[in-house]
Amino acid sequence: MKKIYLVLVLCLIAGLHAWGQAVKVDDVWYEFAGEEATASYKSIGEYTGDIVIPSTVEYEGKTYTVTAIKSNSFGWCGSLQSVQLPNTIKTIGNSAFYASSKLTSVNIPDGVQTIGEESFAHTSLLSFDIPRSVTTIGEKAFASNRAGTYSVTVHWENPNEVTLEADVFSITAAYGTLNVPDGTEALYEAADQWKDFKKLQTPTGLCGIESLGISVYAAEGQLVIDNAEGNTVLVYNMQGQKIASAKALEPTLNIPLSAGIYVVCIKDATQKVIVK
Repeated sequence: MKKIYLVLVLCLIAGLHAWGQAVKVDDVWYEFAGEEATASYKSIGEYTGDIVIPSTVEYEGKTYTVTAIKSNSFGWCGSLQSVQLPNTIKTIGNSAFYASSKLTSVNIPDGVQTIGEESFAHTSLLSFDIPRSVTTIGEKAFASNRAGTYSVTVHWENPNEVTLEADVFSITAAYGTLNVPDGTEALYEAADQWKDFKKLQTPTGLCGIESLGISVYAAEGQLVIDNAEGNTVLVYNMQGQKIASAKALEPTLNIPLSAGIYVVCIKDATQKVIVK
């Protein structure tokens, strides 16, 4: 009887251990619990190139919603260049992208609530767009170890809507521009940590491309611009570097692009586009 009991206990422990193990699906490791999946890792520093994380993954006949990035998952990845996150993500763990020195593009989707400590620290990221859904940002989450031209855009009408732990923008703020909603400048200029930015401004004079009657979207690895004939189209990456310039000679213009997040400019109008 004792032997049977011992075998049952060992089987239960083994099953629980397997449940917490990472499983690889389409080049990304995940851990599953209930109906949700967490993007994870097998060994530190293993991810390279451009990574796209979907909103759902299928494993053994079941569909899971990807809701979190596990701590350290994409950290210390010396050859990782970009990561695209789905809008189902709610939590970005501690050191999620820490010290990935060649990382130049990561989006923070609307819906993220928690950004862990040092999650984006010491990368090559120069531009951050933090959605209003974020309620907590961990210590040194956006810290840097070098000088650079940093740009941080926020969407809270009041800086007190978000809780900041210590030194969230260490060094980054000293060289950075903080873009805040219209009419909120005085609030941010008086708020701890936010007031440390070298420059604070509101986005003025910008309008959406749709106001020009032009449609911009991504399809099959290309940027597609409809009804733009006669206009010059400029494409920038999230670091502000111009990567494409083309004049639309026909109603539809196609520009091949690698996976990532881009800002498209036509005349004085802009639009952010995600290419998968």
